[in-house]
Amino acid sequence: TKNATLKSRVFLFLLDNGATQTTEAFMIEIALLEQHVSTLDDDSFSKFRAWFHEFEQLRWDKKIETDSNAGKLDFLINAALSEHRAGKTRQL
Repeated sequence: TKNATLKSRVFLFLLDNGATQTTEAFMIEIALLEQHVSTLDDDSFSKFRAWFHEFEQLRWDKKIETDSNAGKLDFLINAALSEHRAGKTRQL
């Protein structure tokens, strides 16, 4: 279901970001978050959604920056440079 998918995504997100609690504790926290979010009025929910979107984008940017600084994305740069040297690119 859509709700189960969201729970799975949140759980994986938490694990990917260094969380160390048990699966059961995560699921309880997620259930509490769902309960709180489901009680928000339309205006509050809209503000929460905007905040969460911005929060998610900032975390993504930080992750990309960290991975880039650690050299984890160098393979992408190397592939692009290789294609360019092979004449497989065009000017935009």
